[in-house]
Amino acid sequence: MEQRKSDCDYVYEVHGCLDRGEFEKAVSTATEGLTHYPEEKSLYRLRAIAHNYLKRYHQAIDDLSKYLEYCSNEEGFVRSSTYASIYAFRGSIRAKLEHYENAINDLTKAIELSKSARDLYDRAGLFLKMNANENAKKDLELIEDMNDSTYSNAARDLLNRLDSS
Repeated sequence: MEQRKSDCDYVYEVHGCLDRGEFEKAVSTATEGLTHYPEEKSLYRLRAIAHNYLKRYHQAIDDLSKYLEYCSNEEGFVRSSTYASIYAFRGSIRAKLEHYENAINDLTKAIELSKSARDLYDRAGLFLKMNANENAKKDLELIEDMNDSTYSNAARDLLNRLDSS
């Protein structure tokens, strides 16, 4: 008699599929794992990654939302950088679908949790797409003040272009 896989077995197997670029298999393995372990939140996150690679953005958003729902019950986790990164990831997918307001809401939540220059820069870009230049400038100025070498220079350049236009 074959022993049933543990939740960790499924998580490791899906990681392997993602590492090898086997995104369809990652989705099917995560789905199988979730039938046995529906509260194994890592499987939702991993399946969302596979859906994103497969350009199944709505399914990725659904899985990330489910992941966040499970995590919202874990007090310490809600304040973690992983939690913030899931909001940023979901926001980036929503931006691909041109759901800019929802994307901005997700990035705002990520920024509240992590104070990430990257998330601020991404949100500034969305504000620019929505012609909300003043909001974009505020985010870019915050980035400049953070002295994050990767994003501060880019923010400064973008601010200069906005000021000259």
